[in-house]
Amino acid sequence: MSRSRNVSNKSLGRKISGFIDNQKIEMEALDAIETAIIFRERGFGEGNKLHEDDAITFIQENGIGSVTRYNIRNIFADLMRRGILTTGKSRSVEIKYYSKDELEDIYVVRRLLEEKAIDIMPLPLDSSQLENLKKCYENHKGSVERYLLSIQGVGLEYGGKKDFEAGLMISRYNHLFHSTFFSFCNNVYLSEQIDHFADMIFSIRNYMIRQFDMLSTIKRQQGDSNIEIKDVGSVYQHNELMILASVDSNDIASKYDSFVTDIPPYFINKYSEYSDDFLSTYINGFVAKLNDTPEKREKLLDKKRRALIKLINWYHVYRTVTNFIQSERK
Repeated sequence: MSRSRNVSNKSLGRKISGFIDNQKIEMEALDAIETAIIFRERGFGEGNKLHEDDAITFIQENGIGSVTRYNIRNIFADLMRRGILTTGKSRSVEIKYYSKDELEDIYVVRRLLEEKAIDIMPLPLDSSQLENLKKCYENHKGSVERYLLSIQGVGLEYGGKKDFEAGLMISRYNHLFHSTFFSFCNNVYLSEQIDHFADMIFSIRNYMIRQFDMLSTIKRQQGDSNIEIKDVGSVYQHNELMILASVDSNDIASKYDSFVTDIPPYFINKYSEYSDDFLSTYINGFVAKLNDTPEKREKLLDKKRRALIKLINWYHVYRTVTNFIQSERK
């Protein structure tokens, strides 16, 4: 009886070990496919078809291991659920391509969802929430620094090696920062929809990662210094969002005068409600209103905080999608 139990335990152990190994291979295969989509490597660009056999060959060439059709179908199902892939013909899938009009419609919905989350989010954030955001920020910033280091200096054209893993981590930590931030609205259905729409425009969110290479080359050709971390829009945006979500409302008035007056005119014109409802009041009449009752003053300061958060959040998003459409949806 004891011997039989030992044999059974060993068999179960082998099955568990095999399952864990298979899961690890599947996760590595997913990493490889996401990375290829980010960098548009080996035909993984928007609108391109992707067959199971092609995916298996690609994974094996990356030295990941013995991936099965079952693994590939799981990966495809996950990417389809997230809106990154769509169903193609002849048992294939396609990397989702959105037209200019579709992208603009998606971003209208994204903005509505994200700004509603900001409206209902309890502010300022507590210390544990800020600590979680800071971890996301540091991981994203570290990934950006690592990737920039891999493409700058001697440069790709002189034999430098691009750090694809760091590129994937930039994408994931950027998504995690925003997912964490919007989860603080305390409405799981709203935050899930924000996550979903962020996944749908996966290629656009990672557009600037692909642009780092071009910008780095241009800077060197012009004799300029390398791209600096402070110039990376998403790093700046994350840091500003953390500050705005954490400072006492009384500090809002003095902290952000310079930022508000530096907002590009084209952005204010595009989103005129910031000019009508926020900027003109903030710049021209804000100080006078500070003489109101404490309750009115606190309410006004809270309104300014949330307006600034919306502005910082959407300014970076708008700049990225505008650049993407101008360069890739002509």
